Amino acid sequence: MSEEKSDEGLAVPREQHRHGQTVDDVLLDEILSSVKLPGGRRVPNRLVKVAMYEHLADFYGGPPNDAHFSLYRRWADAKWGMIITGNVQVCKDHLSLGRDMVVPTTLSEGNIRPFRQLATVIHGPQPQAPYAPLAIMQLSHCGRQSANVIGGRTPFSPPLAPSAVPLQLSSKSEDIGVVGTLLHKLMFQAPVEMSRKDIDEVVRAFVRGAELAARSGFDGIELHAGHGYLLSQFMSPKANLRTDEWSMKHGDLSLLHHIVTSIRKSEDASNHLVIGIKLNAADYVNKKQDNVTLSESDLERPLLHVIEIASWGMVDFIEVSGGDYEHPDFMNNKGPTTSQRQALFADFSQRAMQVLEARDPLAQRHADLLGIGRMSVICPDLPKRLSDHRIRGQTDVSQSGKMLFPESFASNSLRFRVETFLCSYLYFVWDLIPTPLRPRFPILIGAGVEMAKYIVAMRSLARGNKQPGTSEGIFAVVWMWLYIAPVGGSTLERRVYWAVVGGMAGIYIGIAMLIAWFAIFSSSQ
Repeated sequence: MSEEKSDEGLAVPREQHRHGQTVDDVLLDEILSSVKLPGGRRVPNRLVKVAMYEHLADFYGGPPNDAHFSLYRRWADAKWGMIITGNVQVCKDHLSLGRDMVVPTTLSEGNIRPFRQLATVIHGPQPQAPYAPLAIMQLSHCGRQSANVIGGRTPFSPPLAPSAVPLQLSSKSEDIGVVGTLLHKLMFQAPVEMSRKDIDEVVRAFVRGAELAARSGFDGIELHAGHGYLLSQFMSPKANLRTDEWSMKHGDLSLLHHIVTSIRKSEDASNHLVIGIKLNAADYVNKKQDNVTLSESDLERPLLHVIEIASWGMVDFIEVSGGDYEHPDFMNNKGPTTSQRQALFADFSQRAMQVLEARDPLAQRHADLLGIGRMSVICPDLPKRLSDHRIRGQTDVSQSGKMLFPESFASNSLRFRVETFLCSYLYFVWDLIPTPLRPRFPILIGAGVEMAKYIVAMRSLARGNKQPGTSEGIFAVVWMWLYIAPVGGSTLERRVYWAVVGGMAGIYIGIAMLIAWFAIFSSSQ
């Protein structure tokens, strides 16, 4: 499965004609056709709503709640072939941005119930129907990318990682500057190397997550081995400097294989559970600032990983994504790297499919799925629109795409227009600052602003808006944090809420003062 966050496309488009059909006819028929996974489960169509971070759980993590149920009901009603949840962290002290769903430490009936309700929502009102989507729980561990405080640990407690190698956040220039360095130190602590006991506990946590998925009615899990998270760190020569049995020389995929094997041995999560793996294509390539360079050697290592994973005979699908917190391509859809990322994903996916086609028993194109990320937020009912389009006998999607799919978020609200105007003014003021005097920020900050837009939009969908609305720039970040989970939220959440309210008021006051200063300065000239 190929995932591209901005413009999604078939992992392996086939430019062929059937008798009396155009290329669009063939592609649309294939997209809406079912496919059987190696383990025997059937996906009703090739459209997969890939994992996206929702930021809807309690602060410091918790189970799914009414906001999750409302959001995922929107996708379930649209009849996606497979719906993958956002991060469900296997360890509560290694969160991403503080509002992740978390695997409970004990699997009691009370702890399982909210996850069972989420699985029921995803399956829809007729879970046994042939068009009911598969519900997949994504299991994650952030490792060294778990931020200070909001990552679930006490202030400046270091996260765990394969080796004590800190993150090196990049900027559009080599030097992130004083401000960027300070933000980096505040956001991320240098990790400590995991002991064998730590590794054993993480393996048990992933197995417990798979057991949670099975016992709560999910059809399967996806192990997050991309985006620089813990499993990806064990596969990375820049993050894994160990010399023991979990070192790179003993096998890049040794920990991942151990986890998959342990899950398959579990009584609750054995052969019937679909297992997918999220790989990180962009982590294998050479990067220099904003440029991505591709070579034969760049693609050789991930293809070897695909071959090895396929040889295990225990994995049903592989998702291809890219980027990590050092190079956060997966968060960002702006700038010149978009087409380069697409070229990387398309090239890797095509080569991977060629490799799998040549190997029995994966010769039936089992991995040929279409992963949709941000378009699933802009157009949550995409599969239904395509299906209705085909039923009406209109298969020329390319000519009627503007009618079929909204191009962007709803932008007719007064709040959106005001925020867009204020952001434009802030950009104008920023451009007035001489380049040498501008503070430089890690690219992760800008990518996080882009991600916040989609989090705000998902919250809009959860509130029942037909077409999601969002915010721009810094206002998206403010609204992302301006949230209290359903059922009242905790005291800590309320403190955070009012802190953000105060910060937002400060931003508006500051902008008003800048406008007044600029007006006075202009009139004096």
